[in-house]
Amino acid sequence: MTSNSHGSDPQPKQVVVLYPDGRTEILSPPPTWDEMRALVGGYVEPVQVLDRVEDNEAHYTYLCVNEEGLIRGLPRNAAATEVYQRNVRWLYPGPDPFPRARQAALERYKRVGFAVTEQAEPLPGYATDPWIAGVAVYWQGWEWYEVRLLWNSEE
Repeated sequence: MTSNSHGSDPQPKQVVVLYPDGRTEILSPPPTWDEMRALVGGYVEPVQVLDRVEDNEAHYTYLCVNEEGLIRGLPRNAAATEVYQRNVRWLYPGPDPFPRARQAALERYKRVGFAVTEQAEPLPGYATDPWIAGVAVYWQGWEWYEVRLLWNSEE
């Protein structure tokens, strides 16, 4: 994660395909929704992730993954998992950030009146070490709203 406290040039925008075997590929021009569906091998789930922190301000973007990657048993993607976990590690520094983040989210939902039920974790170990399965498309350096505007322009 880029941590920029001196106000230098922002991170360049690029769309990076992160493969489970560690390979990466930079896409230019940015992919369409249908191209992302082909890349991830199924339905696209856009996950908002922390891209970088500049001048103590969090900048969010998207990591697009296969919506059914975990239940289809796709391989763990270490690079995409690092991007996915970045926000929780930043917000909850220290040991066991994921159970603490989950508990905080449940308490927030209950406070605003949502009915919350405990769910079994999808796979053993996922609650303490959530991961991304399969190919991921990382919109590195893009702001989340720029990506949404691009997708909306396709409709």
